[in-house]
Amino acid sequence: MNPYVGVDIGISKMCIVAEADEGFLEQQVAIDASTSVEELNANIAAFLTQHQLEPNGIGIGVMGLVEGDERISFSDMAVLNGVRAEQLGNGCCPVKLINDVKAATIAEARHYPNHRAVLFVLADAGIAAGIVVDGKLLQGASGWSGELGYTMVPVSGRVKKLDDLAGGAAILREAGVSREVLLRKLDRHDPKASGIIQQAGFYFGLALTNLIHLYNPDVIIVGGRTAEYPGYLERSVMIAAQYTLQDLFQACRIETALERHLSVAVGACEYVKQQLALVQG
Repeated sequence: MNPYVGVDIGISKMCIVAEADEGFLEQQVAIDASTSVEELNANIAAFLTQHQLEPNGIGIGVMGLVEGDERISFSDMAVLNGVRAEQLGNGCCPVKLINDVKAATIAEARHYPNHRAVLFVLADAGIAAGIVVDGKLLQGASGWSGELGYTMVPVSGRVKKLDDLAGGAAILREAGVSREVLLRKLDRHDPKASGIIQQAGFYFGLALTNLIHLYNPDVIIVGGRTAEYPGYLERSVMIAAQYTLQDLFQACRIETALERHLSVAVGACEYVKQQLALVQG
């Protein structure tokens, strides 16, 4: 088989998918911050061998800043800093790199083919966004657009990043407990836990307001584990409704992600297919 392959390299897992007759072949591999480039390549090679694949191209989604689709400038996965596309994939076929949130944006936008402006927002440890307009992904001059978590917000005379007000890492720091413990507290309607989520949801809602005013999207898709905290997204949507111009708010649906854990790998697969089609065309 000669399908396209997509790879999601995260902090704790590597997800690999390949096009199949119906849907995607899929494999999850546990990794960590010490995993080497050679080990990442070995995981890709093992997947290709297991399924007897000779791919036309491999798309790889990574956390951090990606120059064009050829080089990783900076990643939370430190071993990837400075790595070029040709160093990944074992030289078996063309490889294209893409930021993980942009890859997820492409994957989610596939479900809204008749919408002009599809905006994806990831609420996880940090916050980031991507947008597809008229079928095209907005990349920015260097491919670094969408760093929503670095939006600066004035709070009590100080300037803070949105990540530090509404991101999952900040929520857990404020709560002083693990995600699992926080979820149990929320299930028991613990006042402190609920207050933290309500406050974070407030700031995320303001971010949604700003995105709606900037881009006038048909739909905003929200994904990520932070958005799954009970009350977080509900609070955010309520705040967005309160502070957004009503014509713009009414023109925009707010939905939750459909691809979930496969979104980055599926989007990376779609991205390399698109890019190689442009070259061949």
